Amino acid sequence: DEAGLQTALTALVRFKRQRWSVPVKGDLEKILLKEIKKGDRVYVSVRQIDQLTGGVLFSLEKYPEVQGAVISFQNGKIKSMVGGMTNHYFNRAVTAKRPMGSVVKPLVYAAAIQLGWNTLDALSNERAMFVYHNQSYFPRPDHKSPHSKVSMSWAGVHSENLATVWLVAHLCDKLTPGQFKEVLSHLGMAQEDDESYNHYMRRIRDEMGVVIDQKALQQLAFEQSRFAVESDLIFDGQDGEVEFLQKMHYSKEYAAQLEEEEAAAGESVVDEEELTKAEIAEAKLRKDLVRWSFERLQEQYDGLMRLKTFPDATMEEYVPNFYYVPLAARNRGVVEQDFSDYQFIFSEQAEPGWRPVTSKIFSVMVGGLLPADKAKFWGRVRLDNLLSVSTVEMVAAAMDKEMARLSSLEPYSPEVLHSLRDFRTLVGLQYLIGLCREFGVESTLEPVLSFPLGSNVVSLYEIARIYEGLTSGMVSSIDGVQNAGLDLIARIETYDGEVVYTSKPVKKRVIDPQTTLAVNDILRNVVKFGTGSYAYRNVQLHSKDPELEANLLQMGITVPVLGKTGTANRFTNAAFAGLVPGSYQGRENGVTLQNGLVLAAYVGYDDNKPMARRTTHITGATGALPVWARVAADYILNRDYGKALDLADLSFSDTKELPLFYPEVGQIEVPVAVNGGGLLVTGAAGSDSVVRAPLVTFGDILPGGEVRLQRAFRPYWLQ
Repeated sequence: DEAGLQTALTALVRFKRQRWSVPVKGDLEKILLKEIKKGDRVYVSVRQIDQLTGGVLFSLEKYPEVQGAVISFQNGKIKSMVGGMTNHYFNRAVTAKRPMGSVVKPLVYAAAIQLGWNTLDALSNERAMFVYHNQSYFPRPDHKSPHSKVSMSWAGVHSENLATVWLVAHLCDKLTPGQFKEVLSHLGMAQEDDESYNHYMRRIRDEMGVVIDQKALQQLAFEQSRFAVESDLIFDGQDGEVEFLQKMHYSKEYAAQLEEEEAAAGESVVDEEELTKAEIAEAKLRKDLVRWSFERLQEQYDGLMRLKTFPDATMEEYVPNFYYVPLAARNRGVVEQDFSDYQFIFSEQAEPGWRPVTSKIFSVMVGGLLPADKAKFWGRVRLDNLLSVSTVEMVAAAMDKEMARLSSLEPYSPEVLHSLRDFRTLVGLQYLIGLCREFGVESTLEPVLSFPLGSNVVSLYEIARIYEGLTSGMVSSIDGVQNAGLDLIARIETYDGEVVYTSKPVKKRVIDPQTTLAVNDILRNVVKFGTGSYAYRNVQLHSKDPELEANLLQMGITVPVLGKTGTANRFTNAAFAGLVPGSYQGRENGVTLQNGLVLAAYVGYDDNKPMARRTTHITGATGALPVWARVAADYILNRDYGKALDLADLSFSDTKELPLFYPEVGQIEVPVAVNGGGLLVTGAAGSDSVVRAPLVTFGDILPGGEVRLQRAFRPYWLQ
């Protein structure tokens, strides 16, 4: 029994020490044998097929069991289901509702493609403050990314939280006005033909929470004005100003909201030294993000103009809130008649490297410059080092015109409502929920920006139904009813063999073939290049035939599975869902997306206790994926995929991976930047420094190598 207990010993050593610890001499007696008492259960599983010792799960009173579930679907029918290791009256595969983390992100990508996006569209991947229903939201990444912009495909492969939340907030941005109205109508969010304006206003305001007041109109006017001045700024070479404008929000009130939240959170902190460096850095970053308010910059602008007109501060040695920065290292002091080599900044807080402006320098600014030079100088002053005075004046003038236009319209008229970011975000979220309902999800789903991070709780059964739809484009119902439990029953017979019931699966297309292929390609690359790489290394061809198995072990051929990891907040849940491709029955070696096995797994404590201790954190990749990979490997073994293959042909292949045959639905392969966020590489961008890789997408390759990305409006109700 000593050999059988070694894996349990390793697990316990890592639990007590660090995740990289290994047992040393004496640990068996010192740690494990002191922990095990008569009556404790020790699960031992040894697997010979891959010549690796399997995991040993041990159940001790002082160490509660990590539970979990596995479920698989094929052609609309449940093929297998495990609801946990203990408590036979609680089926965790069906009954347990849990946050599944990033497993739900592919839903967002499918919805986006249906609403006109392309998998190679660039998404913002920077820390940002999102405003929704008058509340600020600061999504956080779960890893550090060097890319401020990434493609949708890259966001899926590398599980980018920031880019995916940004996409959720902009799901409807590619729709034409007519398409947007159609989405509204189908979701029940449009004004009905016989519905009065007042009734529609109350429905949108009271039932959907979209409030259009003066503040909302100002935010809308700012967004419209920001877009209106963009071309002028780019023409003047002010691309940096455009980038800052795109990140900015209007209202300054979110700074006060953040202060209240921090004050409430700080009540539990006795000493500031209790905060970690990461927590301190996060607090500073959020303060910086809320400072990016145009309303606050307007206040800065007013203060600067008062200072310019009534320079009382020149009586002091230094002018308050005024700083300058040399633009070149050689500039050691300010030449009073020439300010072109210096950047002047008006701000309430100084940054390292900023030098205070003296009253002597300021007097030259106010009275010593020629009128033309004076106007140019003051226009270049940067407010909080975010935007120049000239840009603020330009946007403010455009805002005045836009506010006048918006104020003349009914607040809940299409001209106003359909442009409001809050409303457009809500429409995108309701579309996501509608897509989930088509897949058979019955759990309560909240339309929140954290949707793609798995904030809603669902069952593993529902996740499997979602992935059945994502990977095949089809959803199945039995006798026209979804989720009735009938997908577990093939037929019912009487004692003497009379068939009294036979299930009749009915399939319905929800996602078009092109969108299905695009999502499948993301899921494939998650395993090949991203967070699912454990499956790429461990799901290989094996055979029960000893002679064939010996050959396969030498060749080490990987089966190309698809899937996505998910880790819930605080490591309370770890999930993985995906597809085991079907065996190809043609003449070529390989597998196909058709007739594949949809498989989903999760692990976690029943009481949602975090699966974290010291340096150990159980994620989707380290917790659920190994379980998933073992089931996938057993499925491939039991169906003897290797028997139908030509091993001689495979032995001459350059790759150790079975080919995955995609259906031909008009896709193209284009180069993307591996070291540049997976963005499209075309023309001059294809320098030698860019590492390229082919990616599947849809569009046209134009003469000269340029790519015109395809956009299509294919909502789920038109399939």
